[in-house]
Amino acid sequence: MFSSIWKSWCRTTGTKIKKCQSYGTYLIFGAMVSSCGAVTTSTPSAFKLRMVGVYEVPAGATGTEAPRSHTISFKSLKLTAADGSIVSLYAETPKVFKIIDRPQLLYANYDMTTYEGTSFSKAAVELDPSIVVSTKSAQDSTITLDSGALELNETFSIAKAKNQTLTIKIYWGRTITEVDGGTDIAQAPIFNMVYSND
Repeated sequence: MFSSIWKSWCRTTGTKIKKCQSYGTYLIFGAMVSSCGAVTTSTPSAFKLRMVGVYEVPAGATGTEAPRSHTISFKSLKLTAADGSIVSLYAETPKVFKIIDRPQLLYANYDMTTYEGTSFSKAAVELDPSIVVSTKSAQDSTITLDSGALELNETFSIAKAKNQTLTIKIYWGRTITEVDGGTDIAQAPIFNMVYSND
């Protein structure tokens, strides 16, 4: 049908058939795109867990220095919904990370669509209580926490098309006492978990 219409129009205007058909193709394609309207995409919400060493001094610290790094083992991440149900985001093989004074990504889920709009009342992270502390001395130190369980008791919701981030800050300022010619003495830091979205 379109072919006969274009041929008729071409004869009337005196336009060469091939050139005329080319015009017709452009016009038909343009009409199809116009009828489809604007193409829209939806970005799913994401959930991330980070850890970073900061130079705030925890209560009880008696040292003079901060460590170079902490090597930790991340075991699990669970969220408790407002109705009491538990969402286990990570509970697989423990992952080992070297934590420095720049944020390190421990876990990321880039599609939290299933949980959009869900309200949570708690986030729980489980670490291995044993932490390897690296300092200026040649020999690393090992400290053992009373517990590797970290909790954030704060209500938050998974917002649509937003990045949800839990950041664990290790307050490790002045937790190291230098020992000349020996292994530095390390004290346990304090962990503080905070939530943000953008």
